[in-house]
Amino acid sequence: MFVELGVAFVMSPVMVHGLGNRDYGIWELLVGLVGYMGVLDLGLGPALVRYVARAEGKGDVPELNRVFNTGLFALTGAGFLGLLVLAVFAMEPGWVFGVGTSEGRRLSWLLVIFGVNLLIALPKSAIGALLLGLQKHRFLNLFRVVVRLVESAVVFVILTRDYGDPLILVSAWTAISTALQGGVYLVWILAGHRELSIAVSSIDRRVLAEMVGFGFKNSVLFASASLVRRLIVFVVSHFAGVGAVVFYAIPFRLIEYAQGPTLALGTPLTPMFASLSGAGDMSSARTLWLRSTRFLQIAGLGAPLALIWLGEPFIRRWMGVEYGDRAGVPLLILTASALVQGVSPGSNRLLVSFARHGIVARFAALAAPVAFLVSIPLTKAAGLAGAALAATLYVGAVECYQLLAAHRVLDLSVRQGLRETLIRFLVPLGATSVIFWAARSASYPETYGGILLQGVLGGALYLALSSVLVLDSEDRSLIRSILRARW
Repeated sequence: MFVELGVAFVMSPVMVHGLGNRDYGIWELLVGLVGYMGVLDLGLGPALVRYVARAEGKGDVPELNRVFNTGLFALTGAGFLGLLVLAVFAMEPGWVFGVGTSEGRRLSWLLVIFGVNLLIALPKSAIGALLLGLQKHRFLNLFRVVVRLVESAVVFVILTRDYGDPLILVSAWTAISTALQGGVYLVWILAGHRELSIAVSSIDRRVLAEMVGFGFKNSVLFASASLVRRLIVFVVSHFAGVGAVVFYAIPFRLIEYAQGPTLALGTPLTPMFASLSGAGDMSSARTLWLRSTRFLQIAGLGAPLALIWLGEPFIRRWMGVEYGDRAGVPLLILTASALVQGVSPGSNRLLVSFARHGIVARFAALAAPVAFLVSIPLTKAAGLAGAALAATLYVGAVECYQLLAAHRVLDLSVRQGLRETLIRFLVPLGATSVIFWAARSASYPETYGGILLQGVLGGALYLALSSVLVLDSEDRSLIRSILRARW
C-alpha cells in the first residue's frame, strides 16, 4: 500500500502532464469502463480465495483442482465477453467518450487494447485468488511491489520520450504487463504445486454454482459502487467535456489514497467477526465492534479532516495551480463522503462476516441507478460540483444504511454506538480544525514543506486529543501490550 501511495505521488503529475488533460480524461474513462466490466466475474474472485483455502485446509487435491479450474475457465469466459462488449463499443467510440468522430479510429484501437487487457486480467485474477487462498502473501506482496515499480518506470520513459502516441503506448504496455504478471503467477503455481493442473475436465458446475452464490452479493455491492463511481465520470465527459474529467478524477484519487490506511487496517476484522459469529459470542462481537471502530476512526476521520484543510494546497503544488483551483470544490464535496465512511469503517466487514450483507446489496442496487440519474441534471446545472454531490449522496445513503444494519445485527442501539465512538471525536476534530484554520490564515501552505509542517502540527494535536478523549484505559493498555509484543 505504501509503495502504491509513493508511486501515485510521483507518477500522477507525470501522467496528467504527459498525456494532457484531454488524453488523461480518455484514460480515466477507459480505466473506469474496464473497471465496471469487472462485474462480469460475478464475485468469483473473492469466492475463489475462500474455496481454495477450504480445499487446501482439508488436503483435498481433487477439490482444489475443481475449484481452481472452474474459476479459471469461468473468468476466462467472462474475459472474452468483456472483450466482445468493448469491441462493440469500438464501432461507435464517440458514444462512449462524448467526443466527435474525427479521432474515432484512435479511440477504437484504445477500446480494443483495453478489451484485450480485460481478457487477460480476469483469468489472471483467478490465479491471483489461488495464490491468496494458498496464503502466498509474501510472494504476492514482493512481486506486486516489483511490478508496480517496473510498470511506472516504463510509463515514465514513454511519457518523457517521443516514441509515438503516448496514450496508445501506455495502454499497450498495460496489457503487456498484465500478461507477463499472469504468466509469472501461473509458472509459480505449477512449479510449486505439481498436484495442480489445468484441465477442462476438472470444471464442476456444482462448484461454480456454489461460488457464484457466495460471491454474488459482494458482486452486487461492487457493481453498485462502480456504477456510481465509474459512470459519473462518463456523465462529466458528456456534459462538461472530456478535458474536465481530470479535475474530477484527481480529487477522487486523492480521497481513495487517504482511505487506503483505514481499509488496510480493517482487513483482519472479517475473520475475527466471522469467528465470533460462528461461536455465537455476541457480547464479544459488540466489544470488538466498538473498540475496532474507535481505532479505525482515528484514521478514517483524521485523513478527511486533513484533506479539507490541506487538500487544495496539496493539489496546487502537486499538479499545478489550475488543478487546485478547479478541483478544490469537488474535493471538499467528495471529502464529505469520506467523512461519512469514516463514521463506521467496519460496517461492511461485520455484515459480510455475519452473512447479513444481502440487505445492503439490495439497497445499494436500488440507490445506484437513482444516483446515476440524479448526477445528470446535477452535472448539467453545477458541473463538477454537481457530479461530486451525486457521488457523495450515494455514499452517504449506503453508509448510513450499513451503519443501521450493523447495529441491528449486534442488537446495539445507534445512539449507544455513536456515543461510544463518533461523539468522542467531536472535540479532537473541532480543536484540530481550529488549529488548521489558524495556521492556514497565518501562512497559506504553498510548498511541500509548509503543507507537511501544518499537517504535522494538526496531526499531533489530533492524535494527542484522540488518545486522551476517545480511547479508554483498556484501549490504551491494548496498544501498549501490542507495542511491547512487537518491540
